[in-house]
This record gives sequence, C-alpha cells and structure tokens, in this order.
Amino acid sequence: MDTGSAAIFTALANMISSGSAVSVTPGQPPTPTPTV
Repeated sequence: MDTGSAAIFTALANMISSGSAVSVTPGQPPTPTPTV
C-alpha cells in the first residue's frame, strides 16, 4: 500500500469511528462512507 492509499484509508477509518456520515477528501466532493 502506498502512502496516498494509507492516508485515505486512515482518514476513512477516522471518519467512520467518529460517526461522520461523509468522508471529506481534499480536492474531491464529499461522498458517503462505504460500508465495510
């Protein structure tokens, strides 16, 4: 896994654990978090 993917994965995990309904990625529109 490269650094970019790791950063995105970590951000998603943080969003999910904090109960956020959307993930905010720089340069991208907010999108619903995928259900894993």
